[in-house]
Amino acid sequence: MKEILEFYDKEEGEKLLNYSFVNSILKATFEITPIKVPAKNLAVRRYRQLSDELVQHEGWEVLEVSYMNIGTISMNRNEKEPNKNGGYFPKKKIEERLR
Repeated sequence: MKEILEFYDKEEGEKLLNYSFVNSILKATFEITPIKVPAKNLAVRRYRQLSDELVQHEGWEVLEVSYMNIGTISMNRNEKEPNKNGGYFPKKKIEERLR
């Protein structure tokens, strides 16, 4: 999971600050600098990209990602919708969870 998180901090203006994995809860904090889109839209997009990859891997039950100065998104694995890649979190649900 560390490799996946580190891969997803490669976009310009994005940096993985820290992460932890305790009791099946994967938490990560990113610093992102919106360049071409509003900050909240970028946070939702990045969470969606990261979660699309992580749902293909077992071992975690909750994915909680904080974006500095934007908010936090937390989803439980059992909230995913099915698809051919193992599932995904709908954009609308992700947007609703951004706090």
